[in-house]
Amino acid sequence: MKINKKLFDSLTREPNEVQIIDGKKLEIFFMTEDEKAQFDAEGRYSMWTSDGKDFRFLVNEDFYNHGVIKEFYTQPVNTEWIRYVDTISKYQRKFLFTLMLPLMLVYIIVAVISILYFKDYSLYILIGMMVVVFIVNAIQTKVVRTKMEQENDKTQRAIQEHITPEVYDQVAKDQIEFRELRNKARDAEFSGEQPVEEKPAEIETESENQEEEKNKDDLDV
Repeated sequence: MKINKKLFDSLTREPNEVQIIDGKKLEIFFMTEDEKAQFDAEGRYSMWTSDGKDFRFLVNEDFYNHGVIKEFYTQPVNTEWIRYVDTISKYQRKFLFTLMLPLMLVYIIVAVISILYFKDYSLYILIGMMVVVFIVNAIQTKVVRTKMEQENDKTQRAIQEHITPEVYDQVAKDQIEFRELRNKARDAEFSGEQPVEEKPAEIETESENQEEEKNKDDLDV
């Protein structure tokens, strides 16, 4: 499964760490200052990428080192994530080649036959086939989503076994804490950049001028 292929291709520098997982290469990159500025504004501190074979993981180093977050990216944990991605990818391909492609082929054949031999009913036949394709696609989407949720739950349990439930919960807390700290920092930076409005000069009224002249006269006496 290809994941964020454009970003994958852009990560050509020397990785900070390399892991070999089930014959696949996982390269871990810490964000450059430019990447931090780009993705921090979007609230993105870690991103998985893949060309369909190998993986590259881009992460904000401050995020990575905050609390115990790095425990979530150790090789045993990354192994579980990559296996999860591979499982879902295989499941999607299975549906594509065993159901959707044959169905589309049948649709094309029926469409051609209906146009050639059943012109008076071709529109109804095509609409009927479109409804069938729509229903099958909806069922496929639901089944795949259910399978993904099941595999995700399985993966999360496996990760907890590797790093313990206590560390797993702490990772979640540290991630939330880091995001809150960054949000506060951005708010502070934004507030500091706001121009200070100058107070408009006070305009003396005619009555004030008259009062001032009167006071001067009193002082001269």
